[in-house]
Amino acid sequence: MLDSPPIIKNNRVLVPIRYIVELLDGTVNWDSAQKKVSIKLGNNIIDPTNSRVVPEIVNGRTMIPIRFVSENLSASVDYDESSKTVTIVFLGG
Repeated sequence: MLDSPPIIKNNRVLVPIRYIVELLDGTVNWDSAQKKVSIKLGNNIIDPTNSRVVPEIVNGRTMIPIRFVSENLSASVDYDESSKTVTIVFLGG
C-alpha cells in the first residue's frame, strides 16, 4: 500500500514516486532548484526530461504520472475508476 494516496490532476493519476522506487531498492533525488526528480534503479538512471512529465509536490510528496512508472520501471498498472484504486505490478527487468 502506498504511503500517500494517488491523486487525479488534469485527467492523470499521480503516485508518490519515492515510496515505489524505494520498495524496489532504488533511490530518488529531488533537485529543488530545477524542480526535477531523478531515479536510480539498479544500473539505470531515469530522468523525466519530457516536459509533459512534470512532478507535482503534494503534501510534501513528489508525485508523478503513473504512466511514467509503467513505461520506465517495468510495471503493469491498472486503475479502477469506481473504487479509485491503483494497482501496480512490477514485472522486473
